[in-house]
Amino acid sequence: MREVKVDADKRLAYAQGGALWSDFDTATTDKGLVSVGGTVSHTGIGGKQAQIPSLITGLILGGGYGWLTGQYGLSIDNLVEATVIVADGRIVKANAKENSDLFWGIKGLALKTRISHVGGGSNFGVISEFVVQLHPHPGKCFGGMIIFTADKLVPLVAALNKIWEKNSPKFAFSLAVAAPPPAFEVSP
Repeated sequence: MREVKVDADKRLAYAQGGALWSDFDTATTDKGLVSVGGTVSHTGIGGKQAQIPSLITGLILGGGYGWLTGQYGLSIDNLVEATVIVADGRIVKANAKENSDLFWGIKGLALKTRISHVGGGSNFGVISEFVVQLHPHPGKCFGGMIIFTADKLVPLVAALNKIWEKNSPKFAFSLAVAAPPPAFEVSP
């Protein structure tokens, strides 16, 4: 259940529920297309209910922040359709026109991880296939992490602002500010 098929003309990927982002990226980048995927290639495309009811794992159903979010939104924003095996055993398509309430509920899962009890919850069934919107990509991308000390923050932000002003709206970057635990202690 890890196959990913690409329709380059329609710019859609059809990913089976067990696919990993490495499977997805391999299939789509061969066609010069991408979508908002995870930053870790062994993350699952979909999601599953974890031991804690409000905790959703997997990228698309968890919202899905990736390197291309600045350009194309979250992974869940690029979900076009899902094939769902519902509780009574039926296999249904859910999209904006067909079973749209189910589609809304599935997409509401992303909100549930951020805002308590928004969206329908996670007991809709099993998603056996995700249909994901693809976008053209020139094949050049820089992604990764660079760590600076706190004294570099002001000049770093100034430099990023200059870069931002000179580039097109399709250019995107993210900046995270973090601090180590007190006294550099590691919590158990």
